[in-house]
Amino acid sequence: MQLGELYDSAITQYNAALELNNGSWPALQGLSHCYLERKNYDEAALYLQRAMGLVSKGDPKLVWILNMEYIEVMILKRDYKSAFSYAKKAFEEAPCTATIQQYVRCLYTLRDWPAILKAVQDLEKTKEWSLRYTFVQLRACMFHIGCALWSQKQMSLFDPLLTRALEAMEENNEWATRPWIVFWIAQFIQKFYEDTSVAAQLCDRMLSPQFKEGLGPERQWAYDTVADPATIILSSIYYEKAVAAHKAGQDPDGWVQKLRARSLADDTDLKTPNVYKLNEFSWKLGIYLRKYGMVPEAEWKACFRDAVLQAIDMLCDEDPFNDVEAYALLATLFMAAGDVMNASAAYATIHTEFSYSSDPDALATLEAINFIGPFLCCNGFCAPLHKEDQIFVYKEVYCCTECWATHFCEKCLSVLKKGDLPFRQCSPEHEFVRLLPVPEESIGVAAKFDKENKNMVVQREWLDARRREWQQ
Repeated sequence: MQLGELYDSAITQYNAALELNNGSWPALQGLSHCYLERKNYDEAALYLQRAMGLVSKGDPKLVWILNMEYIEVMILKRDYKSAFSYAKKAFEEAPCTATIQQYVRCLYTLRDWPAILKAVQDLEKTKEWSLRYTFVQLRACMFHIGCALWSQKQMSLFDPLLTRALEAMEENNEWATRPWIVFWIAQFIQKFYEDTSVAAQLCDRMLSPQFKEGLGPERQWAYDTVADPATIILSSIYYEKAVAAHKAGQDPDGWVQKLRARSLADDTDLKTPNVYKLNEFSWKLGIYLRKYGMVPEAEWKACFRDAVLQAIDMLCDEDPFNDVEAYALLATLFMAAGDVMNASAAYATIHTEFSYSSDPDALATLEAINFIGPFLCCNGFCAPLHKEDQIFVYKEVYCCTECWATHFCEKCLSVLKKGDLPFRQCSPEHEFVRLLPVPEESIGVAAKFDKENKNMVVQREWLDARRREWQQ
């Protein structure tokens, strides 16, 4: 029942088991899991504590498992003080890749970079450090560790882990079966290393026709897991290289052409106008050409045009369940195209849920049309790789006018502007536009919400005007 997400029935059965045997720790653990899935962290912690009390002098492995589960509940509850106490004790008693993850996540909330570095150095002394896939075992806290190593100028500490993991992938021919590991490595390098050439090589290989064709139809899913993320990383690297060359007075054309090569549709030739794919290579090429390329408006707008028109078409169809994605895409495209006013109007629509957080009727309206989603996510400290550590409730949010789909809460923006963000993201020199609280002049421009009838009304006049602008 629990595995089938029938939590009410599962809870009833677990309670019945406890009536027969109040010393059944598996029943208590099962109740904890059910309440955890319902995000009732207080009840989940309570039942785990009872289970831990019953096995405190039993099987050490079982004690360890329940202890790890309790720490996880405390982290999810955001009771970091309790989580830290348990996690620190667990790691000091048995330093390994399992215990360091929760310990580091707790230290991350304190921004205690020296303590995280020391924990990594302690792990370095264990046998696990020399294993081939230690990097993979640290997946849940890679971002947290990366921030600490960056801030303490100790990134080289991770070099052996990355090298061993890549060697194992080659020797065991796991590129075709577990390519997401290569993506994790590329993502880590792109985020925390000044030299991103290895990340670019890995992503270029993952996106090559040879790699895709070599998988065969039965392994196509493996390609699909990495294609979009690899596109994001590689397009970002090409864009950053082009901008860096431009600002250094060097020739950026080589990097611009790399962006262009992956942007143009496969059937584009010299006799026809450029047709751009709907991907981040096209959009980042458009940003570069607009800000640094000194080209006519028609040339850089072509990079965005088809994506803009497709999003407008999505808003004009009879399917309301794709509207939030369409508005999110329009908002990001307009910001990339330098149209801050219309970008703000589109953003205001998808951010309405945050303005109505205390209005149950409004939230019910949004939920009824599938208009709730984490489209507002800070790209600073608030966005570690472990999804449960992410924060989606902010007082203020700002959008970078240059970086693609990049947002910061007020706290992280302050850290960025001081140059203290311990990973590669955006730049203190860029300009930012405030999106939250939603500006009054942007509310109701792109869409209006009808709380009484529980629906959203797309503003066709606004859409029609945007369509005319982008069809030119």
